[in-house]
Amino acid sequence: MEISKNKNTAFAIRLNHALDIAHFPPKGRGRGTELAKLIGISNKGATKLVDGISTPKAETMSKIAKKLNIEFNWLATGEGLINEIPVFSNDQNFLWKEIPVITWERAASILENPLKKSEKDDFIRSDVGCGSYSYCLRMPEKDDSMMPGICPGDLIIIDPESSIESGNIVIIKWLKSNTVGCSQLLTYGNDKILKPKNNAYPSTTLSNDLSEVVFLGAAKQIIHNCL
Repeated sequence: MEISKNKNTAFAIRLNHALDIAHFPPKGRGRGTELAKLIGISNKGATKLVDGISTPKAETMSKIAKKLNIEFNWLATGEGLINEIPVFSNDQNFLWKEIPVITWERAASILENPLKKSEKDDFIRSDVGCGSYSYCLRMPEKDDSMMPGICPGDLIIIDPESSIESGNIVIIKWLKSNTVGCSQLLTYGNDKILKPKNNAYPSTTLSNDLSEVVFLGAAKQIIHNCL
């Protein structure tokens, strides 16, 4: 029974990570209902998947992977990448790009001082839809503030030209300290809240004029590497 429970929990972590990337509503705010609509199962069944109570059969798991555009093997086992990124394709419309991997310190000045070609020695290849000024950050090894959604060592592709919406994983610069962080932006009425995924960390309600922060972009893809 304990093995089955652990299996269900591990699957739920991967599933919720994929749903976060797809901008599904948070747990307890319609996530199960939206998943049920996506794959054609009952709300009760979808909620059990999200909450780690059960694991779907292979057919349902395959449907989830296809609908969310993620790898079945990653969803089923946690092995490999959430999105396998081919470098070559026979499709002439296939576009892949080299996204530079930069430090969090460098990200602090990314808007006023865009990357130069000489800074693009370290990069990853991705076919995710993002702008030409996109960049990639690696979640620090000791930073568990976004777990279980984003684990230490995960790569986050950020598009500074993307519109910022409620539910997005965002990169922000705190103006007072000139430090850069990662959080989820949630909007409730007129309130804008930055909420870490890890409930051990406090949320921050921003002022109406957003004078505390600068948004450095929204996450377009997360290359998951912790399970």
